[in-house]
Amino acid sequence: MNLNSKIKKISGFTIKLLIIIITYGFIYKHIFYRQSLHEFYLYFIDLFSAFSFLCFFALIFSLMLINWGIESWKWKYLIGKIEKISFFQSYKAVLCGITVSTLLPNRTGDFMGRIFILKKASFWEGIFVTVIGSISQLLITIITGLTGALFFISHYTYLKEYLTGYIYDIIFFIVISLICLLIFLFFNISVLTSLIRRINFLRKKKFRIYARIFSIYSFGELFNVLCLSFIRYCVFAFQYFLLLKLFNIQIPFWHGMMIISLNYLIVTAIPTFALSELGVRGSVAITLFSIYFNQINYLDHQTQIAILAASSLLWLINLAIPALFGSIFVFNLNIFRKKE
Repeated sequence: MNLNSKIKKISGFTIKLLIIIITYGFIYKHIFYRQSLHEFYLYFIDLFSAFSFLCFFALIFSLMLINWGIESWKWKYLIGKIEKISFFQSYKAVLCGITVSTLLPNRTGDFMGRIFILKKASFWEGIFVTVIGSISQLLITIITGLTGALFFISHYTYLKEYLTGYIYDIIFFIVISLICLLIFLFFNISVLTSLIRRINFLRKKKFRIYARIFSIYSFGELFNVLCLSFIRYCVFAFQYFLLLKLFNIQIPFWHGMMIISLNYLIVTAIPTFALSELGVRGSVAITLFSIYFNQINYLDHQTQIAILAASSLLWLINLAIPALFGSIFVFNLNIFRKKE
């Protein structure tokens, strides 16, 4: 083994080890090092003793497996155009992506964690394919969030006093037009191929070749990807609603989904690192539910704790636990591959 190979091997091992240490560190910070831990403990202790809680928890945990299973199937479907992988390999890649995403804002590390599990596809091919899947999920989040916002501002905020005459109709028209435009752009994502090839600093031969990725998917394939993204969105939104019911937040189903959709939209729009994401999630959720419940009664401290507990448990189940599982596969990542 030559010196260069030894350096790459040591560097790769160091990077993997750092990923695992940072992942475990931020999970420890949020779960075991919170000042409100004792308050959460007292709140959870009674619930855990109830059989209904265990049944709910088992259902919500099962939905987490389905959630990431759908994402794995979607990525397998997309990456299959350039490299055939099994569903299990795709699931490992997604879990590794969750683990690596602890290092970068808004979980952009998903890209890095996934592509290193590939053997044949190039770095940029893997990146571009993952971008298409992320755009489809973001599009669903925006569509559902904007739809929820239309109902929210017209019924549960002080803004409804000003939405008279044609003002709300204009807002409604703008939102619907924006949604239609975003859908149109997604189904014409192939324009990114021409755009990348025209950008001066991206006009190297390799970028011109890899940019073709955005043109190899048909309308039907993009539609299938969008459907998978919507199904996945329904799964983790329903998870959130079940947790709200579990913590005795009395809210009708469609009202709850309206607030949840708006919550996901706002959280997605706010740049956050994994170290601060949980706090942002909890703050946004409490603010939105406060606005909603103030139409009915005062949002007391107990209700705020319940909402924060639901958000925290959702984060624990959907992100922290998968990140821990993903850390098992981090040492299998092929960080330094030989050039083709």
